[in-house]
Amino acid sequence: MNNKAQKPPLRKARVSGSTVNETSIDVQMKTTHQIWHKFSNWMVKTFGKDLHGEWEFMEGIGANGKKFKIKHRSFNDLELSRRLTGYEAMCKVEKFVKRCCPEIKIIRCDDSIYAGSDILLIPHPNHGITVIFIPQCTTVQNQFFLYKNHHKELVKALKEMETVYGKDGWCSCEI
Repeated sequence: MNNKAQKPPLRKARVSGSTVNETSIDVQMKTTHQIWHKFSNWMVKTFGKDLHGEWEFMEGIGANGKKFKIKHRSFNDLELSRRLTGYEAMCKVEKFVKRCCPEIKIIRCDDSIYAGSDILLIPHPNHGITVIFIPQCTTVQNQFFLYKNHHKELVKALKEMETVYGKDGWCSCEI
């Protein structure tokens, strides 16, 4: 029996926007957050197309002494979190995850009024895990309840994802 930890199945895809001038750390950063950005971009398109502010320009001076402009706009994350609630949102997220981001784990739990809800675990290889809570019947997103079977499912998923943190892992939980 092989006790060596197995890595979770992460998609190997070409890094979009990669150029030969990029350092390996640039490429690593893109691949580290690739799953998150794919999910985040979909989430904004699905639930928050209208939450972007006006385009603004910021000027600065680079290390070489030349002036540069950066184009940016704000985004209303608070309103997005309010929209990311309810059974319809849960179904849309689950469908997208199954189809496009199977690396994301969906864990069942209950919200503050004990209605079935979801916790999303989004891996960032060699970096960490983003956790998103989607309540079904409340907009309170800072509270959820775990029954014993929910707890076991969460611990199991975190244990399976421990290789996200590198070869030594991090979780010493007993299942």
